[in-house]
Amino acid sequence: MISTMRFPILLLLLAACQPRPDAGPSQAGASGTIDPSVGVAGDCGFVKSFAHPNGRALLNDFLARDGAGEFLQSSPWFDGATDCPAHEPAPDRYTLIFSYTPTVTDRGDDLLQAVISSRRLGYVGSSGERRPTFVLDTGITIDTLTLRRTGYGWRVVSPALRRMVLYSDSATPARLGPIADSVAALARTVAPH
Repeated sequence: MISTMRFPILLLLLAACQPRPDAGPSQAGASGTIDPSVGVAGDCGFVKSFAHPNGRALLNDFLARDGAGEFLQSSPWFDGATDCPAHEPAPDRYTLIFSYTPTVTDRGDDLLQAVISSRRLGYVGSSGERRPTFVLDTGITIDTLTLRRTGYGWRVVSPALRRMVLYSDSATPARLGPIADSVAALARTVAPH
């Protein structure tokens, strides 16, 4: 039984442990120190050079570059387009998609949110011998990107690494290497009409 004297103290402790409502996903950093000039942790690696004056243009360019497989390796452009590139994950696989469709909502002058619906073909990974692997898994993947205006232009809020590569991208067969023909055969059987 909790005594009436301890109950208010318990409530205060619980309230102190709750996240701030204005804290976005990129504001929590290992250092715990927020850089007030950009609104993210000091160890985020925010690129402090002016870029991306238009949020919708940044979104379209970001999705196109992701679809072209540019983010399958380190990318200086990606680092300058996100608000916390140093905290981005480094997954060892990517999703092969037929297409994507963003639905964008303005959340004021300084915030955009895009819900992206992608027609999925499957997942590409690698075996222990660095040979590509493919798992057929058709369906729809829905994810969300948030973009915010900073003093240095618009940035995609981290985590932002999607790795949704278009099957139709001209570099896809070379990326798939020895399994390209097998994936192509599977894609023909499940391709949307």
